[in-house]
Amino acid sequence: MTLHELLELEHRGWQSLCQSTGDSAVFAYHGTAWRGGDEPAFSALMSSVYVRTDAGWRLASYQQTPLPAGA
Repeated sequence: MTLHELLELEHRGWQSLCQSTGDSAVFAYHGTAWRGGDEPAFSALMSSVYVRTDAGWRLASYQQTPLPAGA
């Protein structure tokens, strides 16, 4: 998956799960990624904060909290 595809996926999810309150929006979610080989999946709780600027929506803050394996 390319960076562009990941950003588009996040954008679609943000639109479906988060309502903007004017010039800012918060998107909170759980993500899981799989690595190659026998490594376990990586899971984390994440949040993204966006602000509206003259150039459009921009990511202002991103937070990630890894979850223990199997959580």
